[in-house]
Amino acid sequence: MKKVFAVMLALALLLSLAAVAEAADFLGVWYLSEVREDGQSYSPADFGMSMSIELLEDGSAVGKSAMGADAQELSGTWTQDGDTITVVIDDEAMAFTIKDGTLVSGGDGAQMVFGREAVEVEIYTPAAPVTAEEADFAGTWTAIKYGFDGTFYNADVMGVDDMTAEFTDDGLLLTGMFGSDEPFPVTFTDGMYSFATDDENQMFSSIKAQKLEDGNLMLTMEISGEMVLIMAPAAAAE
Repeated sequence: MKKVFAVMLALALLLSLAAVAEAADFLGVWYLSEVREDGQSYSPADFGMSMSIELLEDGSAVGKSAMGADAQELSGTWTQDGDTITVVIDDEAMAFTIKDGTLVSGGDGAQMVFGREAVEVEIYTPAAPVTAEEADFAGTWTAIKYGFDGTFYNADVMGVDDMTAEFTDDGLLLTGMFGSDEPFPVTFTDGMYSFATDDENQMFSSIKAQKLEDGNLMLTMEISGEMVLIMAPAAAAE
């Protein structure tokens, strides 16, 4: 009986040591490396964001995130139950499934994948505006970046990569998500196109189109907040 008890005690000790070793495997920093949504895979760099979670040996956790120039750091806790790690930060719980050396959060529709390597995120800053001639705006322009609240995202990620702009004798013709059947009545003054209106029937209360030093076009539109499109000549954007 004593021998059986000794074997059981040794087995329990081995299991506890294995659990400690397993938990130790997940200590350290995990970086957001992939965002999956509706079968599509994106890099966090596409959103101009970075995120990391550090799991500490004492059960505490530190979450860091940055989007554009805005960054924050929050503290919390973490626990492990089998192949699930739960992180609680700012009273919000996030469950991660341990899978192929990564931590995966979310369901079938949208998932966030964290790995051990940081993803380099380049913060996009538009080139400086220049004083241009009307001829510099000729041709068709295609959206490549979408900016809101000072942060820029890739146009395809935000679903505005079908947006085009063309300056005609009748005004600015926009197609795509924010397009209109009728041209917007912009006028050319001081090296740029612009218009402003109090007409509630207009989609935008103001529009400003400026050429940039890098040859792209910056289209700033007011619609319940300022929205910015960076547009490239259609041939260059393809």
